[in-house]
Amino acid sequence: MTSAGAARSSMVTYATINLLMIQGLLGERWDVKYSTRSICALRGAPVWMSCHYTLPSGFAVRDAFWCECEDGKTRLLPQDADYQSRVHAACTLRTNRCTLNITRLSQSDAHEYNCRITTSHVFFQSWTGNEGIVLSVTDLSVELVGAATEGNDVRLVCKTSCNLSSSPTYSWKKNGEPLEKEPTKNNELLLHPVSREDGGRYSCAVKGHEDLSSAEVELSVRCKNNTSSLAHYMNHFYFLKNQYL
Repeated sequence: MTSAGAARSSMVTYATINLLMIQGLLGERWDVKYSTRSICALRGAPVWMSCHYTLPSGFAVRDAFWCECEDGKTRLLPQDADYQSRVHAACTLRTNRCTLNITRLSQSDAHEYNCRITTSHVFFQSWTGNEGIVLSVTDLSVELVGAATEGNDVRLVCKTSCNLSSSPTYSWKKNGEPLEKEPTKNNELLLHPVSREDGGRYSCAVKGHEDLSSAEVELSVRCKNNTSSLAHYMNHFYFLKNQYL
């Protein structure tokens, strides 16, 4: 066999071996399991998330880290300037586990977060776990439900734009002072029945994050318009008046 033929044969053999290697690797399991698929967190509060990755045997993980991988762009955390001093990311190669903690959340943090792995393999140098953790960020707001007239039932609802993942307990303030005795249910403050003394400025917060309260909402309670009593009084007045004419 000529030297050129031997070289071609060697190249074919090398390509075949690599093709078989790739086919074998593709048949093995690459996987990332996330602690959850979605998180709703309060603006200004911290959030935690984690992932656990599995890769084919024989691979040496060079590094593992968190990133935003959207619209074909990859932003690495915590190197990104928007996250510096607010992000703590840790990956333990021995356990194949990564954690991510973001503090002082802002609306701009609402993204999908993915675990990314780099290896020393010549063909599979990096791999990103798809369908990561989608983070939503919400504020609190107070909604008044019910006619604010003396004797009626009024509910004040502490609302969010998504369901908070932490299943929180809520606290309320009136005119800046904590409310302790008024009945509450989940995220609602119940005024049953409402009276003129209930009028004032109300705000809500998640317990443990009272510094991240909602904006205040004014509750003005109207007097009950007792027209039947007024009519009875006027009829009685005219009756007495006619008696003495």
